Amino acid sequence: MSEMTLAPARTICLISQPHAVKRARDEVMASARGWGLSEEKLQHLQLLTSELVTNTLPHAEGQAIEVRTEHRGECVVLDVWDPAPPISKANATLTMPEAMAESGRGLPLVETFSSQWYERPSADRGGKHLIAHIPLVGVTCGCVEEQ
Repeated sequence: MSEMTLAPARTICLISQPHAVKRARDEVMASARGWGLSEEKLQHLQLLTSELVTNTLPHAEGQAIEVRTEHRGECVVLDVWDPAPPISKANATLTMPEAMAESGRGLPLVETFSSQWYERPSADRGGKHLIAHIPLVGVTCGCVEEQ
């Protein structure tokens, strides 16, 4: 099913390094502020951008990554590509870690603030896309894609 795009998709290319998380967040928010999103949805988008870009660090640090955002009416699609091989969503940890754990909170947050998220191998250049759909109305959105 094809969804109408309300704003041009924006793609930014970065090197997967700790400072890239802030830059990705800043660039995504600069685009999204013009889309008329509620402050709450802007915060969700900002958080998920941080989490998905941070997720590239252990897998692709020092390599090029891409962050793509697109407003599709009922949702915003956030797509982060990195050159690391895909991992199975079934193997992802979706339970919150112990209070003092230093990692492990990212994917449970993505699960909480998106109506759906998934990983898709990149057919044209290798690596993978981590994609999250952030609903703008309610808790689900109609922008469903084949996974």
